[in-house]
Amino acid sequence: MASSGETKQNIMAYLYIQLSSKVLLEVLEKYIEKTKPANYESEWTIDEFLFENKSKILSTLVGRKNEKRLFPGFSVRTDSTQWEQYLIMFILLDVCENEYIPHDIIEAIRALKELRQRFYYKLDEEIDDAKFDSQIDEMRNLLMQICESIHNETMKAHVLDQLDRCRTRSLNIEDTDFLPLLISNHEAEKGLREKMETLTAENYEIHENIARVVSVMEQHFFTDIEQAQQQGYDLQDKALPPRSDKYPFSPPNISFELNFEHGKLPQSVIDDIVASINQISLTEESPDPLVFGNAIQQSFVSFGARQGCVRLQLKPNSLKCLFEAIEECISGKLSEKLKPLEGILRQKYGMESLTLSLVLFKDDYTRCMNRLVNQICYRAEMFGSTNDSKQLQPHVSAKCSKEKGVTVTAICRNTREAFNISAVINNGKMQNVFKPLENAVQSIHGNENVQLTCRVTSCKGYGPVNRRRT
Repeated sequence: MASSGETKQNIMAYLYIQLSSKVLLEVLEKYIEKTKPANYESEWTIDEFLFENKSKILSTLVGRKNEKRLFPGFSVRTDSTQWEQYLIMFILLDVCENEYIPHDIIEAIRALKELRQRFYYKLDEEIDDAKFDSQIDEMRNLLMQICESIHNETMKAHVLDQLDRCRTRSLNIEDTDFLPLLISNHEAEKGLREKMETLTAENYEIHENIARVVSVMEQHFFTDIEQAQQQGYDLQDKALPPRSDKYPFSPPNISFELNFEHGKLPQSVIDDIVASINQISLTEESPDPLVFGNAIQQSFVSFGARQGCVRLQLKPNSLKCLFEAIEECISGKLSEKLKPLEGILRQKYGMESLTLSLVLFKDDYTRCMNRLVNQICYRAEMFGSTNDSKQLQPHVSAKCSKEKGVTVTAICRNTREAFNISAVINNGKMQNVFKPLENAVQSIHGNENVQLTCRVTSCKGYGPVNRRRT
């Protein structure tokens, strides 16, 4: 007979792997319905959708490793009910175009993924009733948010029933062990994670743009610019009154993983490292908790570790610290700072060839950037701006052109925005934005051959971007 702790773990594994996967498949089915081309007369299934996005899927490591499952062959259909959850999330988060899935649902799916990973890393910890109820409440909030968004009352009722049964321990799943499914899903997902090998020009541009926005938020220029001018400050000078104490900004944490090269550590050694980093004494034979902790602390503001995988968590005290840590991890500078810990391990366990390195995975980087952007957007909504809102919103107008088309003029707020819009149009990413209009025109005029195309006719900084529709 399973203990109370094992029962709770099995119930949570069921929620994270079985129940949430059913909800995610419903989201995928709903999304695929929206992507059916207007002129496509045959049945539009998940197989047609996957084939339509085959090049995009196979450009990723996850897609290539699962090619035979996603594209089983001629006249053979894929069985999405047999997909692991990481594969479902991959299709939803990395393949589907976000204009068809609300942003809050994308964030809810990411939150589900993070909850599942957090649960995995704490499998060795006891789940008391308070933690158990708290995790069920978190799952309930996220799954209800998703069910309500896709307007699936049947699935919503099923989820509520299952959650209530989980809370009262009346769910009849004793004969099925869901923990191995959760563990195998995590291991498969982890094996397909991609490392951040370098920062692209686009990454650096995102960092710079975020830094500019945060600088404005911290100094609150929009509110205090007039006051600064009245006090005699030169508005072209950088030395304006500091406001960081008034609007402090706390960057999100970012996780790195400790990689052991040229030597495989026994699980008992890893457990010692984890316990020491977390300042816990496992056994009388375990090393001084401060030994490993002090070596790590030379590099990190704060840290955390999870059983089975040593993940170090940086809690940056500034945005500059966060971006510098990311750059130093990718360049290898942070790994150099782990030499003291490397020396301790070599000496204590007789592993002279052991080498430590810190790794940043793309999904951890993306998660951190998403949190950062969401925090900025939330803060911007909270304190707003004293400027005239009309000046902050791009003005868009349309008129008939001489070339039997429609000229759309957008008044941009600055040169960067003007050229960014132009780039989006030129690379074809704007095409889907006008798809609903194209469908409406085809329907109204009864002509399925009508096609709308978009091109830039002129682009001027702080002025209009002309986009012509034909």
